[in-house]
Amino acid sequence: MTNFKKWNIIDSIESLNNLLKENEITCTLFSQPSCGVCASIKPQLQQLISNNFPDIELAYVDISKNPEIAGKHTIFSIPVLIIFIDSKEHIRKSRIINISQLSNELERLIKLYK
Repeated sequence: MTNFKKWNIIDSIESLNNLLKENEITCTLFSQPSCGVCASIKPQLQQLISNNFPDIELAYVDISKNPEIAGKHTIFSIPVLIIFIDSKEHIRKSRIINISQLSNELERLIKLYK
């Protein structure tokens, strides 16, 4: 069985900003526990990043506990996935997230970035 990367649990704007500064590429999932779609996409994202993009850091923001982070990043629905490179937003997906399509987009983005 594959060892999956752990999610960094974000509990403040400062902790997210620090994580973004410390890592070149960060995959940030904005969600909340009561969201069924979020619960199904979270392990799929974890598997994708762990298996195919191990240099990408994972971050999870529970917007029910951290509404100020959601506001800062203009999150109006969930789930929302944002890929940050050098603290700048490069990919944003919301509601229905196609893992295969995301994988292709990440491959292209990383090739351009490197």
